[in-house]
Amino acid sequence: MRPANLGAQTDLQTAARPLSPLEALLKPENDGEDGLRSSEIPAGDFYGMIGHSPTMLSVFATLARIASYPVTPLLLGEPGSGKNSAARAIHLASDRAQQRMISFDCRLPQEVPIETVLLGEVGGSGCSPRALDRPGLLELAHGGSLYLQEISALPIHMQVHLLRVLESGELRRVGCAQLRKLDVRIITSSSEDLSELCTRDRFRGDLLYRLNAGSVRLPTLREVPEEIPVLIDHLLGRIAVETGAGNLCLAPEARKMLGEPRWSGNVRGLLEILRAGSARAGNGRISQADLLFPTGSLEATAGL
Repeated sequence: MRPANLGAQTDLQTAARPLSPLEALLKPENDGEDGLRSSEIPAGDFYGMIGHSPTMLSVFATLARIASYPVTPLLLGEPGSGKNSAARAIHLASDRAQQRMISFDCRLPQEVPIETVLLGEVGGSGCSPRALDRPGLLELAHGGSLYLQEISALPIHMQVHLLRVLESGELRRVGCAQLRKLDVRIITSSSEDLSELCTRDRFRGDLLYRLNAGSVRLPTLREVPEEIPVLIDHLLGRIAVETGAGNLCLAPEARKMLGEPRWSGNVRGLLEILRAGSARAGNGRISQADLLFPTGSLEATAGL
C-alpha cells in the first residue's frame, strides 16, 4: 500500500553533472587533514549555492566538512537565508548524493499524527504478516537524507523519538515493538533560537546538544551585501529559464535600490521581487518602478 501524502518533497538529484572547480575542490575526498582554508577556495558555485565573498566561501568550506563527517547538520539563519539550498548542498557533497533526499517542513499541519509521518505505523494485528505496514519518512529516506525544516516546530514528544533514532540508528513503527535498522542522514534547520526555546521547555536540551556538533549559521544579505550583484544576475538567469522570457536585465537604478543597506530582504525575498518584477517588465528590462517590496522590507528591523 502506498504511504499517505505526508507533505514531504523528494529530491532525486545526483552528482552526474560535471563539478565546478569549487565543488571539485570541496568534495570530501579532497579534504586534507587540517581541513580547508577559505583562502584556498575559488569563488563560484557550490552545488547550486552562489558566493564570492570570504564569508560565503568560509560557509561553503564548513558545509563541505560537515557533509563528510558523521554529524547531524543544524542549519541556522533568518527565513530566506538559504537553509534549504545549504541542506541540498550537504546532501550532494556527501557520499549519499546518488540516493534520494526527502524534505519535510515540521511546521505544516498533517492529516495523520507526526509519529506516523516520521516513524511509520503497523496496523491490524500488531506485527503479524497481515498487518498494514506504512513506512515513515525516516524509512523512505533509507540510504539517503531526510531534511527536517524548522525543527523548532517538532513537538517535544517527537523530539524524544528523533533523539533515540540519532543515538541508536533504529526506530519502532507506531503499533509495533520490532526495532528496525536505519541508514539515513538527518539534516535539520531552524530560524528560531533553539537555546532560547530550551529555556521555555519547547525544545530538548539533549537534542540541541546533539545537533550543535554540526551547526552552521547562514549569513543574511545585510552581512554580505557584496554578494547581491552576483545573486541578481544568477537569479535573473534562473527566472529567464523558468519563464522562457529570454534575457532579463535590471536597470541601474533598480539594481542600486536592491543593494541599499536599508533593504532587509534575504535570498528568497530577492528571488520573489525579481520574479514579480520580470512579470511586470514589458521588454525584459526591469525598472525601479517594476520592483514592489513587501510592507516593511525597506525597514532595518523587518525581514522576509
